[in-house]
Amino acid sequence: MQRLKEASVASKKQKVEDLPEVLTGICVQEKSLRSWIHMALAYYSRGSFENFVYLLEAAIAGCLRTYASYKEDLARANVLLAAYFTRQAYKELGSRKNALQAKVTNILRLLDGMKRPEDRQLLVVTGYALMLNPGRAQEADANFVAVLRHVPSHIPALIGRGCLAYNRQDYIGALGFFKSVLMHQPRGPADVRVAIAHCFLKLGNLDSARRSFELALEHNGRCQNALLGIAILKLNQREKASIREGINLLCAAHELNNRHPVVLSILSSHFYYVRDYNSTPTLAGNSYVLTDIPQLQSQNCFQIARCFHATKQYDQATDFYTLAVRLAPESYVLPQLGLAQMNLRRGEQGKAKVGLEILLKVMPNQIDAMRLLAKIYLAEKRIDETIKLLLKVVESRCLSRLRDYDSWLSLALAYEQKQRWNHAIEAYQRAMRIYGGKGDAYPIEWLNNVAVIQKLAQMPQKALETIDEALGLIGTKGGDHKETNMLTLRFNRGRILEELHRCDLATVAYKDIVAEYPNYLDCYLRLGVMALRQNDVIPAIDYFKDVLKHDNDSLAARSSLGNIYVTLGLTTQAMYCLNVILNNSAKLDAFTLVAVGNVCLKKIQRSLATGDNEAAKRHQQKALLFFAKALDRDPRNLWAANGIGAALSCRRHQAAGEAVFKQIVEASKVCPPSAILNLAHMALELGKHQDAIEAYRQCLEHSSRPNNSVEVMLGLAKALFLSGNAAASKMWLSKARHLAPQDPVVMFNLGLAIQEDAEQLLGRPRGKSLDLMKAELELQGAFGFFDYLANCEGQTEVPKSDAAEKANTCQSLLTKLPIELQRLRELEVLDEERIRLQEELQKEEHEQRQQQRLQREQEMAKRQAVLDRTKKLLKEPNDQAHKKEKGHRGKKNEDDQDEDEEREGKKRKRSASKAEKSAKKKKTKDEAEKQPDKYKSKEFIDSDDNESEGSEDDSATKYKRPSRKDSAKKRKNQKAIYSSSDNTDEEVIEEDENSSPEMEQMDVDSESKSVSDSESETEPLQNNINNNYQDNSNENDGMSPETTIRYMEELQRRMQASTK
Repeated sequence: MQRLKEASVASKKQKVEDLPEVLTGICVQEKSLRSWIHMALAYYSRGSFENFVYLLEAAIAGCLRTYASYKEDLARANVLLAAYFTRQAYKELGSRKNALQAKVTNILRLLDGMKRPEDRQLLVVTGYALMLNPGRAQEADANFVAVLRHVPSHIPALIGRGCLAYNRQDYIGALGFFKSVLMHQPRGPADVRVAIAHCFLKLGNLDSARRSFELALEHNGRCQNALLGIAILKLNQREKASIREGINLLCAAHELNNRHPVVLSILSSHFYYVRDYNSTPTLAGNSYVLTDIPQLQSQNCFQIARCFHATKQYDQATDFYTLAVRLAPESYVLPQLGLAQMNLRRGEQGKAKVGLEILLKVMPNQIDAMRLLAKIYLAEKRIDETIKLLLKVVESRCLSRLRDYDSWLSLALAYEQKQRWNHAIEAYQRAMRIYGGKGDAYPIEWLNNVAVIQKLAQMPQKALETIDEALGLIGTKGGDHKETNMLTLRFNRGRILEELHRCDLATVAYKDIVAEYPNYLDCYLRLGVMALRQNDVIPAIDYFKDVLKHDNDSLAARSSLGNIYVTLGLTTQAMYCLNVILNNSAKLDAFTLVAVGNVCLKKIQRSLATGDNEAAKRHQQKALLFFAKALDRDPRNLWAANGIGAALSCRRHQAAGEAVFKQIVEASKVCPPSAILNLAHMALELGKHQDAIEAYRQCLEHSSRPNNSVEVMLGLAKALFLSGNAAASKMWLSKARHLAPQDPVVMFNLGLAIQEDAEQLLGRPRGKSLDLMKAELELQGAFGFFDYLANCEGQTEVPKSDAAEKANTCQSLLTKLPIELQRLRELEVLDEERIRLQEELQKEEHEQRQQQRLQREQEMAKRQAVLDRTKKLLKEPNDQAHKKEKGHRGKKNEDDQDEDEEREGKKRKRSASKAEKSAKKKKTKDEAEKQPDKYKSKEFIDSDDNESEGSEDDSATKYKRPSRKDSAKKRKNQKAIYSSSDNTDEEVIEEDENSSPEMEQMDVDSESKSVSDSESETEPLQNNINNNYQDNSNENDGMSPETTIRYMEELQRRMQASTK
């Protein structure tokens, strides 16, 4: 920045030293304005811009002598000045730029007064001047359009329109304008090709952009913008060689012009990545001063802030990050990442979260931003969003190269809080594989975490293997915290052994730790808890007292002792322990408040047992108060909610208590077993027996202590008993008695269930003798239970009068059972006799069906034999007729030569044959009516009879000449008739076809005519046979095989006679 100021001062000191001496006073007035314009242009061409401006301004002010073209020259001088000032305004920044714009505005206002609307130079200069103000781009474009309307090849106007199109992101239009410039002037400015390259870059055509930059360099080897464009393309390839080439090109561009802000900004970024934190701020600062583009200024501030961040100058880094965010447009959001890191360092997570969310809206795949935002969400317990972000992070391709194990660890922690144990284990394993892939040994703490998660995932055996692996590795790579890690691993191994129900090994492990580290109080607590699980109350109390010896204010030990005293009914000692905790409000937690509330519940029960309702009410209010405080400290504390339900249920608020218990059971998959048990008790008390049964069964699934199981089984048995299922109630009470064989309540309830089951058996209309015998034995046992309870002196839990009454009831049932048993046995004997008779009848019916089946099979065999013989007999005359027909056909072949001569004779014979056939049919019909009926076998009675009768009627009816289709249909029907009776073959069918009415109209030979005549003679016989079949079917269903054979022989004889 200091160098820039010195350069500007030096430029101001430049004087017009080479101006002619005559340029003073009255000399200016002697020459024309046009002469001074030419002189100024000469200075401009030599690069003496100060003299150029000085001459024009002096000439405009001093040359007042008018001449013919004075106005044109005056306008030209002002246009030249406006053009120069406009060009300089594009190069300057800040106040100097504003001053130049003001000068241009004044000159253009003066030119507007001259009314020169057709001056193309003025229109172009005005257009470029208006482009300095982005809000007047349309006016500038209108000026360029006006120029191009008169001169389409005007190069400055085309360039102006191209720049305007590029600024409004019309890259295709801008490309067209710039190409038009090259079409009209192929060797135009190199910057035009640079502009074309930038259009190609915006359109995504990198090859064309590279070629355009190269062409620009070919036309002008010192084109800095072309060097810059090629350098950016090289750097974006992200390869070592290309990056080196890009940096060399940037250095070459910097040598040409060390004040180019983009070149300085890119070089500062390069020096940051090579960790040259001294050069980076200098280059970025110079670039910041030399530009007024907000995004470029924001980038430079971002580079400076990163340098301070890398050198741990966090305050300066925060300031520059904030400045970069303030200067950045909406599309440039990278400074938000650095500012979020600074805010996280200062503990301002809210501001960091807002910045990261803004960044991810613009750059949704920015890995670092997603990682940081996921950690913020994890701290805010927004687990689902955390998992979503971290999954995107670990699945990204960039991360696969970075091998970022930290994201996997964060993902494992998120899964752990979501209780998705398997996913958490997998995430830890992925992190360990990535860490181990680098050649480093992963930390022991990770293995310990995996073992803990495996234990929580109900995989204790795998957890034990993992913890043993960690213990084996800690000897070789323990690290700085070897002893602490070893102690933690040993304690966790004991917890896993507890989960495996190896309490003996866990006890040994805890005692070994205590022997080496007497102040490790967690081991004493675990030993006390295991003793309580095994119902060893005295050793448990001793272990908890050992804890109090080392830490008298231990909340866990005091609370556990208070719970033990409450269970034993020692409310005074329990309240003492809990009051010690209550007095220490700094250590007061939800667990202690719940424990105090449980003591108040015990007092409520005692007060209700003694009938002191006022004391019960006071204790109820205290219990509700403590449970409410516990919920305030931990809103998800299910034990406190369970205590509220229990307190409400104690004094006539069963419905409210049931509602609370239902919410607890439905709120979490892992709810306190006592809540389920209380829900079952409430449902039983409200008469919802089925709901109570389901709740008791669910509670049994979660119960692991025998005492609790007995209580639950008693409740389940009561619910079943009240629902009318005494047998199931008896089963559960039997199981309870195995766990508590001397419990009087279990014995009494079991006796009641047995008695009720026996009464239900006796009340049935029909039972089973085995069930009654079993009930008799069970009643004897129930009588023993009641008699024992009625005469036992020590027990007070069951009233003796009730036991004696139930014993008498059992005695009366035992007297009724033999009578009922005898009645059932008599009924069973009758049933057995009835079943035997039914079996005998079924056997006889079966034998009869077998005999009938055999008879039917024999008859079918005989009838099949008759059918075979009939088919054989019917086939012989048909064969003879076939042979005769073949002979006639042979004769016809011999007389083919005389066929034409005999055609007329055949026609006459056919007419005579028709008359003779009709007479024979009539005669045969009369004989058939006189002939007595014949018997027919049952196998031949079918639908053929109706068809034969139909054919008779058809033969007696006169038809018109049928078509070939009708004849074929008739022949098909005839063939079906003969084939259904299984007595004909192809030769017989052909004869029937020859005898049809269709054949009477055709020219046939003599052999076919004779066959037709013979067929017509047999037709009455067939009709007669069909009639005999019909009659036989009406008179008798069948006939003997001998009669059938005789009938078929007669049929054969007649057919032979008709054939002859």
